[in-house]
Amino acid sequence: MGKTIFSGVLALTLVATFAAGCAQQQQRPTVLMQSDTLVEQLAIVLGESMAARQESGATLPADYDSSEFAESVIDSMLMQHPEAFTVTLDEERRLREGELDDEANAEAAAAMVAQLRDSNASFNTITEYLVERLEAGELSGLQLELTNRLLAAHLSTQLVAEEPA
Repeated sequence: MGKTIFSGVLALTLVATFAAGCAQQQQRPTVLMQSDTLVEQLAIVLGESMAARQESGATLPADYDSSEFAESVIDSMLMQHPEAFTVTLDEERRLREGELDDEANAEAAAAMVAQLRDSNASFNTITEYLVERLEAGELSGLQLELTNRLLAAHLSTQLVAEEPA
């Protein structure tokens, strides 16, 4: 009987310790980080957009196929729209595991494109390529998520620029 009481007390102690740990975990601040998954997607999209421009006969920079060019474009995008690539640990896990809502992302992206076009906003080459693919119904998964995040960042920047001083 004493052994059973001891086991019960030990079990209750372990449960209480676990619950306290969970409560402490919930009180921790959310850690934000740059998404490796989205940066990898950006690199893929950069390559695809350069290939599409080359196929269309557009003039490309002389070093468009160098790693230095890719790094400079990616660095520029990260500096221009850091919020598009900022995620929590849980969001990064969700991105890696492909837990994405393509329908909601497509609807949101289409609405943002309309709003940006209404304000006569211009897009950089990568965003323009993604918008063209969005409008052709060719985006899904991570590329649609990236498009949505870039458009949201672009829209945010546009709204801030339009605020009266």
